[in-house]
Order: sequence, then C-alpha cells, then structure tokens
Amino acid sequence: MKNMTMLFAVLILICLSAVSCSTPKATDKSAAALMEATVGAVPLDAGYYAVSDAYFNYYFASDGVLEWSVVRSKSQSSENEIGIVIAEPGRVGEVERSCREYLEEQRRAYLEAKAAYTPEEYEKYRDAEVLVYGNCVVYFILGTEERAAAISAVESCLSN
Repeated sequence: MKNMTMLFAVLILICLSAVSCSTPKATDKSAAALMEATVGAVPLDAGYYAVSDAYFNYYFASDGVLEWSVVRSKSQSSENEIGIVIAEPGRVGEVERSCREYLEEQRRAYLEAKAAYTPEEYEKYRDAEVLVYGNCVVYFILGTEERAAAISAVESCLSN
C-alpha cells in the first residue's frame, strides 16, 4: 500500500510538471516595449506609422487580446509591417490564427493590387510569418535580413 501511494504521488508530480512545461510563459513586456526594440532593429528612412484601433479591430479578432502594437512603413515603396500582440492566457491559439488569417489576406491583396507596381516586395509577403513566444504573438512582413534582425530584437527583449 505504501508503494502504491508513493507511485501515485510520483505520477501526480510527473503530470503536474508536464502541464507546467506545456503552458506558455506569459511575457512581462508590453507590446509597446517590444515594438520599440523591434523597430530600432529594422529602421526605415521614411519611418513607420502605428495603425489605428479601427484598423486593428477590422482585421483582427480582438477577443483574447490584452494589448497590441502594429506598425507599417510610411513609404509607398516599402511594404514593411510588424505586428506584436499580447494574448490573454489560454487564448494564444486564437490570436495566432487571427494573425495568420490577416497575413493571408494581405498576401492576396498585394498580389491583386500591388505586385505589378512593387515586384521587389513580393518576397516579404511570400515569407511573412507568425511566431509565438509564450503569450506574445508576432508577425513580420519584412525582407530576409530585416526579419532576422526583428526576430533577434524580439527574442532579446523577451529574455531581458
């Protein structure tokens, strides 16, 4: 009986550790702080502008979002866009899906309306990606080197 109790206790500890390992770690960084670090790593001569609440709420499912920051290039010749969304605990999957759907919609819009005018920007849409760090969901419409710098900036900011 004592061995059975000990075995049961060990199994409970294993289950609890598995659950704690699979739960994404919540970030203590704000979307604004993460965006500041990211934009600093991917500067543009023309700069970036922050999208409005109306824009965000139109394109993204805002349920499950604690805070967000999305910036786009001010230049007509650059399609750079960076999005950082902090999700509520347990809602990361929904927020990630919303970001993926947004990127797909932006790809279609680019191919339909802009590809003929800015073919050099195609790779940004083709390679656009969504990454998840705990409850922080980020997406990038950036060139290869810019995206690598942005990812590095986000990871560095989250680890400090």
